[in-house]
Amino acid sequence: MQSLAGLGPITGRFVFPSFCPGIDIKNIEEYLATFPVLKHISMDLDKPEIFCPESKFWQAESIDLTLCINTVPVFLRNFQGRQAFLRCYDRNTLDLIEFMNRWKSGEQCQKLEYLQIGIEFNNLPNDLLNENGVKHIDAIKTPPTHTLPKLSKTEYVPNTTPINSHSYIVRETDNRVASVSIQDKSFCFGVWDKTEEEFLRMVK
Repeated sequence: MQSLAGLGPITGRFVFPSFCPGIDIKNIEEYLATFPVLKHISMDLDKPEIFCPESKFWQAESIDLTLCINTVPVFLRNFQGRQAFLRCYDRNTLDLIEFMNRWKSGEQCQKLEYLQIGIEFNNLPNDLLNENGVKHIDAIKTPPTHTLPKLSKTEYVPNTTPINSHSYIVRETDNRVASVSIQDKSFCFGVWDKTEEEFLRMVK
């Protein structure tokens, strides 16, 4: 097992070396349990095992994660933080549809502000944005642009990738809006601190 040095209550960050052999999820879980909720976690996972639902991993405010095996559905069902940046090597459109439906109903990711899922080898189908529940701003109008400061505070990329999309969904529990877009091989999802009525007033 590699040393887990580099994480502490002062930095609030956990950065695990890329694709190290011998990664032990249980040891990492035990280590994370000794600290308060972290600001940011960055790591690569090349195994089907993933953290248990009670792990503090899911509570981190920001997570940057590479997945060699498709555990995206598990991640989306358990993540409790604010920003997530995922990279994976294949796609399952049904996973993204399930995520949008569960967010829309208020079942998961209630604190989420921004989600980006990058697919390495396959493009995402644009008809994903025609799913039931996805609403659309008139094509001749200009939608507002969603972008936020990254919680990971990287100096090279200080903000999230802007989302300028005519597609959006509305959460049933509080009428909050999320802009949804497909940009090349990325699925981007940005939650506004606006109701649908407030959001539509920003459309030009």
